[in-house]
Amino acid sequence: MEFSLKSEVKWYICGPTVYDSSHMGHARAYLSMDILRRVMTSYFGYDVQYVMNITDIDDKIIKR
Repeated sequence: MEFSLKSEVKWYICGPTVYDSSHMGHARAYLSMDILRRVMTSYFGYDVQYVMNITDIDDKIIKR
């Protein structure tokens, strides 16, 4: 039996969905996951790959 432990992490993150004016809460998703990624790579040595969606702002939001 062969046992292998990979030090690789992959995940998908839903970014902020903007319905109105931008505020600090919109940065929370990005900042919290970026801090987690930095800890996992720098402190634990994981190879981290992640994707975050960024919602396109609709014209009706821009017109507000």
